[in-house]
Amino acid sequence: VALLFSQGWSPGGNDLYSPTFIPDSVAKPLLVWALYFFLNRLKTHSFLLIGFATLFQPLMGFQMFVLVGLSDLIGNRNILNSAKNTIAYMLAGGWLFGVLMISYFSGVSEVEMPQLFEIYFGFRAPHHFLPSYFMGAYSYVFFLVLGLALLYFYDRLPEIFWFLIVLLVGCIVYAVGVEVFHSTTIASTQWFKVTQWAKIFLLLFFFDKARPFLKSIENYILKPWIVLGGFVSLVVLIFLYWAPNYHPLHKPNDLVQKSSNSLMYEYVKNYTPVDACFVIPFQNSDFKHGARRSVYVDFKSVDPGADFMMLWKPRMDAVYGVPNLDSDKGFNFEVKANEFYKRLNYNNLLSLKNDGVTHLLTKWPITNSALKLAWNNDVYYIYEYQ
Repeated sequence: VALLFSQGWSPGGNDLYSPTFIPDSVAKPLLVWALYFFLNRLKTHSFLLIGFATLFQPLMGFQMFVLVGLSDLIGNRNILNSAKNTIAYMLAGGWLFGVLMISYFSGVSEVEMPQLFEIYFGFRAPHHFLPSYFMGAYSYVFFLVLGLALLYFYDRLPEIFWFLIVLLVGCIVYAVGVEVFHSTTIASTQWFKVTQWAKIFLLLFFFDKARPFLKSIENYILKPWIVLGGFVSLVVLIFLYWAPNYHPLHKPNDLVQKSSNSLMYEYVKNYTPVDACFVIPFQNSDFKHGARRSVYVDFKSVDPGADFMMLWKPRMDAVYGVPNLDSDKGFNFEVKANEFYKRLNYNNLLSLKNDGVTHLLTKWPITNSALKLAWNNDVYYIYEYQ
C-alpha cells in the first residue's frame, strides 16, 4: 500500500509530490507513521512527526497538520490537548511553513493579488490549482466512493470518519474560494492534493467489503500457492524499491536532454557567447538544460513569486501573444502561442533585441532583415541578430 501510495494518483494531481523529489520521499513516510500514531491515539508522537515532516515538505506537512488537528479537535473536543499538540507541531518544524508563507506574500500589494491569481494560478498553472481544470470522470468516481466510505467509517472508526470529513469539507471550501472568489491565499494551499491521503482509507474500505468474497475463495486456493504469491510480491516490492525507474507508474524527467537535439546544443555551447539570450518555442522544455544558455522567457520554468510573475507575463505577451485569461489556460494556450511566435514581425523582433535578446530558436525558416541564419538541422533553426 505504501509503495502504491507513494506514486499513485489523486484528483488534485501529483506534480508537487513526485517521489523523485528527495524531500517528498522523506516527508511521506514520516506522515504515514504520523497517521499510524494518530489512529493509535498517540497524538503527541503524531504531531511531532508531522512537524518534522514539515521541515522537508512544508506544504504537505501543513496539510496533514490541518487534517489531523481539526479531526482530533472535532472528534474529542478537547481544546487544551489540541493546543499542546499544536505547540508540539510548531516546535518540531511547523514554524517553517509560517515563515515561507510570510516570505511568499510579503511585498505583494492588494492591486497585485488579483493579477497574481489570474497570471499564475489561472493562466500558468491551472492543472495544480483549479478544480474545473483538472477534475475529470475519475475524480467524480473518487468522491462517490469517498461518500460510501464515510458511511462505512461513521460507526466503526470515528478518527478516520472525521479525518475524511475535514478532507471533504476542505475540498468544497477550496473549490468555492478558488473558482468563485479567486482567492490567492486559498489557492496556495493546493488542498486537493490531500485527496492522496484518502486513498489509504479507501483501500481499507474496499478490502473490508471484499473480505467475504476473499474468504469464500480461500478454501479453493492451496496454501503453498498463497505462500508463493506472498514471496513473489515481496520480491517485486524489493525490486521496485531498488530500481524505481522500472516502476509502472514512474514518470520520466522532462529535463532529460532529447538525443535529437544534442548537435544543436553542442553548437550553442561552442559557438555562442555565454551571455547569449534566446527566445525559444513555447513547447521546448530542455533548451536551458542542454544548451546552458539563458532564455528571455520560459513557459515551464517559473518562480510563483509576485515579483517574478509581474515581469514574466509581459515577456510572455511579447513572444507568444496576449492570451485570453478566461479560456487560454495552461497548455491550452500552446496553439495560439505557436501561431503568434511564427508571425513575429520586424517590430516585434526589434523590441526583443532592445530587451537583450541575441538569438532566436525556431522549427521553421524565417526571412527577416533583422536576423541571419546561424545553424540548422532537420528540426531546428537558430537565428542571430545582425
